[in-house]
Amino acid sequence: MVNIITKSGSSSFHGDAFEFLRNGYFNARPFFATTPDNIHRNQFGGTIGGPVIIPHISKGQSTQFFFGYQYTMYHQASNASQTTVPTLAEEGRAGQPYADFGNLCSAGFDGNGICLNAAQRITNPFTNVAYPLNRIPSSDFDPASVAYEKAFPTVAADAAPGKIGGPVNYTQATVNTFYEYIARVDHQFGSTDHLFSHYYQDWFTQPAIYDPSMLSSYRSYFNTRYHSALIGETHIFTPHLLNNLVLNWQREVALRGGPPGSQDVTGYGVQNIWQPGTGPYLAASVTGYFGAGSSAFAGWIRGNYTVNDDVHWVKGNHNFAFGGHIEMSQFNVQNVYQSYGGFSFGVASNVIGGVTYQYPNAMANFQMGFLTSFSQGNFELMNDRNHFPGLYAQDSWKVSRRLQLNYGVRWEEFAPWHNNNGQLQEFSPGAYASNTTTSKFNTLPAGLLLTPGDSAIAPNGANNQWLKLMPRFGFAYDVAGNAKTVVRGGAGTFYQDRLPGFFNLNQAGNVPNTIAVGLSNLGMIGSAPGANPGGPFSNPYCQGGCGTKGTPYPNPFPFTLPFPSSQVFPNAFLVDEYDPSGNFSVPVTYTFNLTVERQITSSWAMRVAYAGSRSRHQFVNLELNPSVNTGSGLSANQRRVYNTAPIVGPCTSGTGCKTSYAQIVEASMTGNANFNSLQATLNKKMSHGLSVLANLTWSKSFDDMPQATRVSNTEDLNAGESYVYPLYPQGATGIPAAAYVSDIKALDRGLSDIDHPILVSISYVWALPKLRNGNSALKFIVNGWSTSGLITHRSGDTLTATAGQDISQTGLGQDRAVENFALPAYSRDANNVGDCPGSKACVNWLNNAAFSVPVIGAAGTGFGNIVKGSLRGPGQTVWNAALVRSFHLVRETSLQFRAEYFNVLNHTLLNNPNTSNPVGSSTSFGTITGTGDPRIAQFALKYVF
Repeated sequence: MVNIITKSGSSSFHGDAFEFLRNGYFNARPFFATTPDNIHRNQFGGTIGGPVIIPHISKGQSTQFFFGYQYTMYHQASNASQTTVPTLAEEGRAGQPYADFGNLCSAGFDGNGICLNAAQRITNPFTNVAYPLNRIPSSDFDPASVAYEKAFPTVAADAAPGKIGGPVNYTQATVNTFYEYIARVDHQFGSTDHLFSHYYQDWFTQPAIYDPSMLSSYRSYFNTRYHSALIGETHIFTPHLLNNLVLNWQREVALRGGPPGSQDVTGYGVQNIWQPGTGPYLAASVTGYFGAGSSAFAGWIRGNYTVNDDVHWVKGNHNFAFGGHIEMSQFNVQNVYQSYGGFSFGVASNVIGGVTYQYPNAMANFQMGFLTSFSQGNFELMNDRNHFPGLYAQDSWKVSRRLQLNYGVRWEEFAPWHNNNGQLQEFSPGAYASNTTTSKFNTLPAGLLLTPGDSAIAPNGANNQWLKLMPRFGFAYDVAGNAKTVVRGGAGTFYQDRLPGFFNLNQAGNVPNTIAVGLSNLGMIGSAPGANPGGPFSNPYCQGGCGTKGTPYPNPFPFTLPFPSSQVFPNAFLVDEYDPSGNFSVPVTYTFNLTVERQITSSWAMRVAYAGSRSRHQFVNLELNPSVNTGSGLSANQRRVYNTAPIVGPCTSGTGCKTSYAQIVEASMTGNANFNSLQATLNKKMSHGLSVLANLTWSKSFDDMPQATRVSNTEDLNAGESYVYPLYPQGATGIPAAAYVSDIKALDRGLSDIDHPILVSISYVWALPKLRNGNSALKFIVNGWSTSGLITHRSGDTLTATAGQDISQTGLGQDRAVENFALPAYSRDANNVGDCPGSKACVNWLNNAAFSVPVIGAAGTGFGNIVKGSLRGPGQTVWNAALVRSFHLVRETSLQFRAEYFNVLNHTLLNNPNTSNPVGSSTSFGTITGTGDPRIAQFALKYVF
């Protein structure tokens, strides 16, 4: 619960006008930048408050107003953004009839010109033919790739032997504007009733970026407007009893979309692909190299209506409070999402007849148009509704002069969101095994049930839960009775029974609400023709034929809603679901703390505390349909557990394999997290012109949730972070015994993504000594100054090195790197020990010699050995300081000057290194190419009246 109180007016007019200015001229040069900072940031506005005077109606004694306005303009061209690009020769544009990837093969070539190291050998994934001298003939270039790569620069030479291309910097200007308004009116009805209302508006805009010669800077436009209106009334029944009633309305409208005037993928020669009519957009990237992509068109509209009522009653030594609220919420979304198509070029491997083939360089695969991932569709149309009631009762009991107890309980209801559009999907293993299909469509596979429509699943996916009681207790005890030593403690239970407004967003974007295509390794050669359907970049559906580069895949776009019951959907359905039983385990956190406070002197005090929490039933996106590494050479979907009902197990042959399902992701509320901390505080109240507040936190956060869940995947059901190890159902057919893992959390049980063991903060305010003798003009200039500051230090982020490719052949995409623990994990050597090309544009952090990708092998291998959070990034130490002076003008007016410096010592704040894909051809693994803010100056003037 967060309460925000706005300033009110008074019986006389008061206000201020202000200007805060930042300019790159006053700032330090960013560490990786070649030019000085170019930030321009202006914040200006003002406030005014006073009596509402209306002749013959109001003299302002009982009615006051307050109004505030602020405008923020932020302009900056980034200097530290970086991407990796090839040479002209590697793109086949240096006058030769081939793309030369010979530099990748540092191991040397045999007598036939074939690279001796398979991990450095360029092989055509469509034919499995290895290219002599790693030279791709121009006849194998994909025309769309040739056109697309021209939208990016090149480098003169490769970074080092065994690597392709090198880094280049580019700018990505940020232009933001914020408009903020707030207005409030207060009215007093006699001595027992107070009425107030306020209105707030915030409008944010960010224009798009489109540079046709450097698409890495590509960015969509964003536009968000927020409104809030509130009215409240406080009534005093008696001096011991009062009631507070608040009515609130909120609305937010957020829009985004691709850069106007830019090209979509058809402008680069991609054929036979439908594009939405919501403006241009493209998303195509080469792993470890260049790419473009931002956010496709979407409109998000949120609305809330809330009624709160609180009663406070003082009775003897008790201060009772009880009340409740009801909130009615709506969340509407129109999001074209991946309807434009998403194109990814990465590295891949292939097993045919027990022989492993590698396609180890993403840039080479791109040159041939080999897509490792292609998706289109998942149009999202959602009209969510929900309600959130709550009641509470609590008491603050003054047991004695030395002891006070606080205790209470809160009740809330859990209810999933209800979408008025479309249907929600659930996968039922029982229905799959019995070959039972939904009653709503005669074209959907067995096991896929829908609501509304099928009675076997809960409405909205999960059952409502009515008895969510959250008790809490606290105490304060004055040990000696002199208020100098106090022991405080408390504990409480907190349910997270309000799911985020778009928790079910992906369900709105799944079949049968839309059509989605998701293909991997398009056209890759297999044990049978068509094992990996689809074609090259220039023709991903392979319509009209692609020769040796693929086989056709039905193109279902465009389509018209609503679908008839006979609508045929592309196979490989994606399912995002609640537990099909309808029994949702609501996340809960138990918190507890114990504090000892001691007054040392009249101005010094200290505090030592333990604070901890235990979180259970945390949200995990659990993959129920992983692929199985059978060595068959079949596609990832053909090797999934659920694909051809009623058989549970991967297909052994492409013939007759229905590939009904792709990923089946369940909201598995099985995550656990623990937090423990020792917190120490030293506080000096203002005396002799100085106040100081120092805090030290020593903590540990540990959980068993998939890596990065807490950072990037906490708000909706989607095929995001899953565990490294797969979960296969017992008794399935065709799954090798070695594929089963007894503990799927083993590599994900570690330090949390938010773990920072040491956190130190010291803040101070110092009124500088006054000059008491001397010239009056000099005293006017030098007296009245004060300085304040905040010094913080924290440990670096926890890091996890990942393989960046599906070595385990499970389709989870979570494989870890392999660490050689006999070598140091970190390298701060500037002599090219890491992957840096020996320039300031890069800093080595991890020792790339200590990391590698897992070895491709049989089932149960390829997962890597790195436990989540076992590495750590750079720590952060920052000192922010300000110098302030107020100049008295006339009567009650004054002028305040402020000079504020952020990171005043210009300490380099290194970002985290790249921790993905530690392959020999990488030019970025383990390196840091970005930093936080350098020293930034801000100046302000404020006129107060």
